[in-house]
Amino acid sequence: MCLICVSTISIAALMAPSDAPDQMPTQSPAQISMKVSGTNSSSPLIPANAVAKAGAKCAKAGNTEVVKGKSYTCIKTGKKLSWNNGVVISTKTPNKTTSPMSVGVKAALDSLAQFPKSKATPQALTYYFGPNAEKDISDQIIKNAEVTMKYFVDFYQDSKPYPIFYGSEKDVDWIIAEWKKLGYADAIGSQKFEDSVSNLSRRAAQINNFMIGSDNRLPQTPMILAGLRNAILNNNLQMNIVHHVVHGIQGRITGGNDGRLSTWAREGGANFYGWAVLDKGPVVDEIYRKFGSSDYASERRRQSNPVGPWTVPNINLLNFNESQWLDTLKVMEGNGIYQDRIYCDLELCPLVYTTGPLLYERLVGEYGHQKVMDWWYEMRTTPDWKVAFEKVFKLNIDDWYKQSAIPYLMKEYRAWK
Repeated sequence: MCLICVSTISIAALMAPSDAPDQMPTQSPAQISMKVSGTNSSSPLIPANAVAKAGAKCAKAGNTEVVKGKSYTCIKTGKKLSWNNGVVISTKTPNKTTSPMSVGVKAALDSLAQFPKSKATPQALTYYFGPNAEKDISDQIIKNAEVTMKYFVDFYQDSKPYPIFYGSEKDVDWIIAEWKKLGYADAIGSQKFEDSVSNLSRRAAQINNFMIGSDNRLPQTPMILAGLRNAILNNNLQMNIVHHVVHGIQGRITGGNDGRLSTWAREGGANFYGWAVLDKGPVVDEIYRKFGSSDYASERRRQSNPVGPWTVPNINLLNFNESQWLDTLKVMEGNGIYQDRIYCDLELCPLVYTTGPLLYERLVGEYGHQKVMDWWYEMRTTPDWKVAFEKVFKLNIDDWYKQSAIPYLMKEYRAWK
């Protein structure tokens, strides 16, 4: 659940609800372990000019090679290093306004480009727009929510329409009344319901803020938008809408266990697939956009600056070594559980919104979009996200961090322009 996801608000509010239990002390970047591994490892001697092919030996986990239009990644299975099956690289010319894409980005986007495959009718939506809802904002919600649902039409649709609530700051009581009519209070219990009501009431009433969320305490993880018009329009409305509808889709695919995903898996997934939807989604009027254009490359570039990222502006990710990255990724998994949701409230936790999507980019580039959806689906019967990860990808999460994710992050951040 992301209770407020806009770039101009307190990051602490993004990571944990104010009704969460007592929170652990924050951790500064300087307090991240600076240890350097002292272990030695040996790799089989592989000729420098050996051509990569599926199943053949390779020298170092995380290495990538392009052969005949396919990108191969060196992976470790047990004690064996070998090239994976490879991913076809898209031959599409990148947008002229953006830098050329790396092999890793192209591999991820090529997998995403194969979807949606189904011609079925996308998931139905039900809109609850308050008496003071603005028509232009309502239209943007409808347009972007429908595009997002169409993007995920291949995966485990629910027979119940997905609910979206929107109103001005004057419609908060109306939204709460609608929740009661729908039986939410009885469905989740009085404590959880009052917590959801409190979050909505407090945040929608703030002059320079607004409530945007996908509350997984409520049935079906509905999207909720409420607040002052200017506060809503002064932020990335399109990305906010898509991000939170993706959260709703996470809830549906995981069978309501989306809160048990690690924080980077939950928020990074919503941002990564949000960027992907923007590539196929409607282009909105500039009044709704304050940053760049509506495409994957623009959003990725804006949000993945390694030097002073907007989420944690006092750090330089280019200075991180492998050991520091491993410590950081472990922090990004989350440091507590409240009301069946893993949360993260340490200083580096907001990286789940900017580094988290790059972890998904790597997963999709290596294993494909279908496999990532299989991981979410596995959460239905295996609600421990790490166990579900290992079942689907045949690799435990720490090994994937070390062998693939960390080398990829270091390479992509060095190449950022």
